Amino acid sequence: MKRYRGPLILLILVTLGLSAVLMGRTLSRGDDFLVFYRVAQRFWDGVRPYDSVTYGNMVFKYPPWILPLFLPFGFMDPLTAKLIWGFVEAGSLFAIVIRIHRGIGRLPAVRPAIQAFFLLTFFALFGSHGMTGQITLLVLALALWIDPVRSSFAKFFILAFAFSAKLTTLLPLLHSVKRKKIILNVLGVGALFIALSLPIYFHSYRGHYRALRTEWSAALFSGTSDVDRVRIGFTTREVQGLPSFLLRETGLDEKKPRDVLFAISVSTAFIVGFWIFLSRRLKPEVQWIGWLAVLPAVQPLAWFHVFLFTYPMLVFGAEEAMKNLRWRRVIGYGFCALLIGAVTAKTMGAAGSRLEFLSVKLWGSLAAICIFRKDLQS
Repeated sequence: MKRYRGPLILLILVTLGLSAVLMGRTLSRGDDFLVFYRVAQRFWDGVRPYDSVTYGNMVFKYPPWILPLFLPFGFMDPLTAKLIWGFVEAGSLFAIVIRIHRGIGRLPAVRPAIQAFFLLTFFALFGSHGMTGQITLLVLALALWIDPVRSSFAKFFILAFAFSAKLTTLLPLLHSVKRKKIILNVLGVGALFIALSLPIYFHSYRGHYRALRTEWSAALFSGTSDVDRVRIGFTTREVQGLPSFLLRETGLDEKKPRDVLFAISVSTAFIVGFWIFLSRRLKPEVQWIGWLAVLPAVQPLAWFHVFLFTYPMLVFGAEEAMKNLRWRRVIGYGFCALLIGAVTAKTMGAAGSRLEFLSVKLWGSLAAICIFRKDLQS
């Protein structure tokens, strides 16, 4: 155990440092969290959450059943709300690190040095998470602590609720089709989603479903407009998923919902088929980690922080490769992690910017998935 004491201390220090980054950047920026906060605050005054006229392209885009999660923040001042959310982000990071340190099911514990290396490699992704104040780390922590197949209905609902924040992030829950009574579970989750949507439905839209549907649909595509002459839509450099790559590199128009939906559909069909084929002989725990890793690939707005979902795959894969002395694969994981976390316009200038426009994080994650599948075949 003594030989792991130094790396363990290093891992603790790295985790504390990244937690400080998350909290500091959320307090100073936390741009997306401010969207949630303003919507929650003005909800009580009767302002509709999906009103693009009021909020512009910084409108609430999540499904209506997600809003109750943020409503309590509406009673707080901005600093207190950001501070609490910063603690949620930092706590989620610690939960992820601890879970991986202990191992998941038949996936062995990952040695501290491996986690420390990949956490540092992903520094830019954690910085992005703090600047936006997003929910990625919270969702990932829940995904690692809740078994999608064998958990209770209550835990399964929490997991489904977290992943449904963006409809395309529901992809990993395809793994839960192996649950007993899955149809009843899905119906139960759907009923609870409807119940949680009632505050928006009645308070904001006075029971007018068509108005709710129309404004929510418009909100989903509001990001294609400019803010202070800066594009924040589906094809910006910072968006790295396969749908964005298709929109950038083909004749598809990001301002046409039909084209965006086509890019998402093609991407989802390819990625689902890709992982189902690769994972058909893998253990359930390995399949689940893989489903998490492919999630960023199908996101129409796969910002940097979304690629944190690849972290468990990289560290578990690197642990397995090191245990079996497969050094080429260890190097492969490290190289893929650098593509995902370290290749940016800030680190490489114009070359990094061009690679980001080519969705370098997407290709790094898909390459790592291929190595991961070979390492953990049962």
